[in-house]
Amino acid sequence: MTSYRGVEAVDWFGFSRLWSLPVGYATTTSRIDSLNRTKTLNESLATAGLLFFCKGDDGMSTDILYEAALTWKELMQFNYVFTYGYKKQLHTITLAFPPERFPHLAGFQYLTDVSLPRFNRSKTLDMILRKKIMLSQIEKGSQYQESVKPRLEALVRLKQTIEQDFILHSYMPRFYSFSTQIQADYLISKATPPIDFIFIIRSTSSGDISVCDFVCCSAFTQTDRDYRENQRPRTILKKERICVSTSETVILYDRLTGQE
Repeated sequence: MTSYRGVEAVDWFGFSRLWSLPVGYATTTSRIDSLNRTKTLNESLATAGLLFFCKGDDGMSTDILYEAALTWKELMQFNYVFTYGYKKQLHTITLAFPPERFPHLAGFQYLTDVSLPRFNRSKTLDMILRKKIMLSQIEKGSQYQESVKPRLEALVRLKQTIEQDFILHSYMPRFYSFSTQIQADYLISKATPPIDFIFIIRSTSSGDISVCDFVCCSAFTQTDRDYRENQRPRTILKKERICVSTSETVILYDRLTGQE
């Protein structure tokens, strides 16, 4: 049974540099297919009449809620596998993106003063894509600017953050100079500005401690706190993207076999 531990607070992460240069070669099908995946998804949604947002001057969608949902919808197709070395052992993180995680990551828990349609958490994503929950509604929340918008911004960039350079840390909040209620196992920080923090947490137990399944439990753009502070970096040796439906594997980065 899948269980999620950890209650997110309004807090954020830690630091260290990890060299994860994107490679992007497929091990089971052509690289062209994988590189066109985003384009294909967007075209399909456009055909269905679901693409309505446009870009602002800063390159961010003017409908940031819709674009965040669209990004998560795409990520649901994949698992990402990160292999890192620590104390002469290899450890593997398998990161998944279940639909029921999206509302919490998008900050819906801060919209207590906003009237929204009744919804099942696992259906929230589709309700946003079908325009039954809209940005104009959640922007009315008193905590939108402070607690919701930074999360949506990070979600819009989430696939880019995972597939390009990022820093992986073992999450150790006891080393912060500030207090936080965020519970997680690892921290991912975007390597280039704007800095986004993504906390991931173990979702299932495994007999092999070096192979675990994880989900995102919090994500947001850096504000006044640097959650990289005093965190311990882990050097990623391999990064893979696996299509859930076909098991197609794309190697994004590989120092284990020297295929960089």
